[in-house]
Amino acid sequence: MAPGPDLTALSVRGVSRRFGGLVAVDNASLDVAPGVVQAIIGPNGAGKTTLFNLISGLYRPTQGEVRLLGEDVTGLPPSALARRGLSRTFQNLQIFFNMTAVENVMVGAHLRSDARLWSAIFRPGARARQEREAIRDARRLMEEVGLGAYLDADAAAMPYGALKRLEIARALASRPKLLLLDEPAAGLTPPEARSIGTLMRRIAADGVTIVLVEHNMRLVMGVSDRIVVLDRGRVLADGRADEIRANSDVARVYLGKRMRTARAVVHA
Repeated sequence: MAPGPDLTALSVRGVSRRFGGLVAVDNASLDVAPGVVQAIIGPNGAGKTTLFNLISGLYRPTQGEVRLLGEDVTGLPPSALARRGLSRTFQNLQIFFNMTAVENVMVGAHLRSDARLWSAIFRPGARARQEREAIRDARRLMEEVGLGAYLDADAAAMPYGALKRLEIARALASRPKLLLLDEPAAGLTPPEARSIGTLMRRIAADGVTIVLVEHNMRLVMGVSDRIVVLDRGRVLADGRADEIRANSDVARVYLGKRMRTARAVVHA
């Protein structure tokens, strides 16, 4: 189902998540338009990762609704969401270090492959062709995310910055409509972070909607079409980068020193 002109890629309505007496996300709502880069920011403990986990099916909301491309997907598991066009990366690398780089990317395409036992037994030729196509697609994706130098590498031999891109390539292998990126610039050098920002804009230009959680304010302000600010599980602000910079509540709540730094960065 492709998003129409008046259909959001992602809609979160009144979502809350409680862990015993702790309210990690509190009646949060947001809409994400197709083909944009939407950032979610906030101080530590604001509920960003919990909200990501609710959207991606790792947690079930205590209340509220999540809609993907107009369909109510509240509480569906990650596998079901992946089949509907959602893919994500994680803050901590989720790399299979006993595999090659290409094999890691191929893992992301497994939902599109015909892995049924009868096919492997009775259609070995078709399975072999499918395997060759999967390898070719994985290598193409690696080229597209800037990993052409690692096409024949083992994942364990790749530097950290390249592994962050490898995760993005694997997420793209499922051909998502919505891509969630959790701290894509964490641990990267400033040039690497700028390059990741350029990659995100290129992915969005190809029609994939991106929602990211990120602490690198230079990257957030430079790459995002819209920004949602969370504070203690609630949506404090939602707007364009210039609106977020001008928001006095955001400046007061969101680690004032960091926000002043972000303003200086953006206006430099």
